[in-house]
Amino acid sequence: MTENTSSPSDRILKLIDAALDYAPIPLLIGLAHQDAGRLGEAEASLRHAIELDPKQGQALQSLGLLLASQSRSSEAVQLLKRHAEFQPDDSITLKALSAELTRLGRQDEAAHLLEKAWQKTHST
Repeated sequence: MTENTSSPSDRILKLIDAALDYAPIPLLIGLAHQDAGRLGEAEASLRHAIELDPKQGQALQSLGLLLASQSRSSEAVQLLKRHAEFQPDDSITLKALSAELTRLGRQDEAAHLLEKAWQKTHST
C-alpha cells in the first residue's frame, strides 16, 4: 500500500488544474477578470472557454461584447454571429451585432438582422 504524500494544498492545486479544462470554469474566471477591469486576462480566459466548448454561448457573447467595446468589430461580429446561431432571439447579441455591422459599414446587413428580429417578436 502506497502512502499518499501530497499535501492538501497540492491536491487542491491538482483539482484546480483539472477544473480549468471544464469550459464553465474559465468562463467564470473570464467574467471575473472583466468585472475587475483586467481585459487582457478576461479575453484569454474567455477564448480558453470557447476552445474547450465552441458552443459555449455565454463565452461567445461575452467575448464578442468585450471585443466590441474595444472597437475590434470584425472579431466581435464573428463571435456574436456564432452566438446568434445558438440563441437567435437574444436581444443583447442582436443589438450589439447590428451595431458592429453598422460600424463596419454593413448597414444593409444590420438592418436586415434587426428587421428579422422584429418580425420574430411580432409574429402571431
